[in-house]
Amino acid sequence: MSRLKRKIIKNEAQKMNDQHGKIGIVGEGTRVKGDIKTMDNFRVEGFIEGNVITKSKLFLSETGQIDGDASAEVAEICGRFSGTLSVSGRLILRAGCVVTGNIRAEEFIIDEGAEFNGNVTTTPDSINNTNEEMPLSVAV
Repeated sequence: MSRLKRKIIKNEAQKMNDQHGKIGIVGEGTRVKGDIKTMDNFRVEGFIEGNVITKSKLFLSETGQIDGDASAEVAEICGRFSGTLSVSGRLILRAGCVVTGNIRAEEFIIDEGAEFNGNVTTTPDSINNTNEEMPLSVAV
């Protein structure tokens, strides 16, 4: 891993820690089989086969992979995700990520270079109760 990537990862981890005080991490090279539930920010650099539930931010790094469902307040995906992803706020798919499955988010942002294949349901503010579902297969 380059020095620049290490610095970016360290800065992201520090930012998450500063925002909510605590952060859970599944480190690079670590494999977890089972469900994870936390109130804190959660960072995945390794592999999880199971569901991830956090009441805060979920960050899936470039080396991270989740095979299962996940839910979070906000999420940023840079690695590989396969399953259903439910985000009550903003979801960002970063360049280089590969996401397969269904997404439900209030706000959905996909960067150029991100790959997504599945369905998206946007859930605007609670005043507007109409949900839009649109199938997508995108490699930006």
